[in-house]
Amino acid sequence: MVQQREFNPLIHVNTMAYVMQNDTVCRRCNRCGSVVLDEPDSKEYPYQCMNCDEDLYRHETHIGEPHTDDEFEELCEDTFSLLCLDD
Repeated sequence: MVQQREFNPLIHVNTMAYVMQNDTVCRRCNRCGSVVLDEPDSKEYPYQCMNCDEDLYRHETHIGEPHTDDEFEELCEDTFSLLCLDD
């Protein structure tokens, strides 16, 4: 059984910096409703949904409510798991 590592903002500083730099705060994925991140390395797909693990076009997103603290934590955890920026 593979043990999942937990995100810790004090230890996983690269992930935290990435999320803080690319956080859209209230732009959400049309599919799952999660807040998306700006995609810094793509002109074609300007957003990343870390919950769906997909790059998205602008029309695949919408403006919604700002993320809650719990949603921000989940966004950081998903980013940590997917991008492995602190390995």
